[in-house]
Amino acid sequence: MSDFRAGSASLPLDPPLGLPMVGFIRQPWNANGYGLPLEVGAIAFERDDTRVVLCGVDIVGIIHPEIEPLLTRVSAATGADPAGILLNWSHTHLAPPGGVLNGAVYGDVDDWLAESITSFSRVIHDKIVSVCRMAVERLEPAEVRRERERRRLTDVADAEREQEARQRRVLAAFECLDEIGGRLRAHAL
Repeated sequence: MSDFRAGSASLPLDPPLGLPMVGFIRQPWNANGYGLPLEVGAIAFERDDTRVVLCGVDIVGIIHPEIEPLLTRVSAATGADPAGILLNWSHTHLAPPGGVLNGAVYGDVDDWLAESITSFSRVIHDKIVSVCRMAVERLEPAEVRRERERRRLTDVADAEREQEARQRRVLAAFECLDEIGGRLRAHAL
C-alpha cells in the first residue's frame, strides 16, 4: 500500500458590490451585481516527506510585492515547501482585484474605494491561506489508478495502438510534471 495522501477544499468568494472590475480599461462603473459564483479551491498531495499544494482562485491575479508574503503564509499554514505551492488565477475579468495591484488597472480611486479594495484583498489572501490549510487537514490515504475500457479488443493491432497511445499520454503527463517541478525549483531559487 502506498503512503500517498490527498485532500481538497473550497470556499466561496463573495466580494462586496462597488469594487472595480479589473481587466476593463476605464470601465465607467464598478461591480453592481452578481453573476456566476466565485470561489477559491485547493488540493493537497503528500507522499513521504513531500507535500504539494495547488490552489485555484477566481480572480485576475495577485502580483509582486503581494505574492511573496502570501506564498510564505501558505507555506507556514500547510507545511509545504514554497517550491511545492502553486497559486493559480482563473484570470477572470469579471471579478474585483485579488490584490491592490498598485492601482495599475483601476487608476485613481477615492479613499473609501481604496480601503475597500485593500480590505477585500486581505479577505482573498486569508481565504487562500485557509483553503490551502483545509486541504492539508483533509489529507487521507489515496491511490492513483486508471480505469480500463470494458470493451474487448479483438484485433491485436488495435490493442498495440491503444497501448502506444497510453504510453504517449503517460509520458506527456510526466513531462508536464517535470516542467512544473523545474518551474517550482527555479521559483524557489
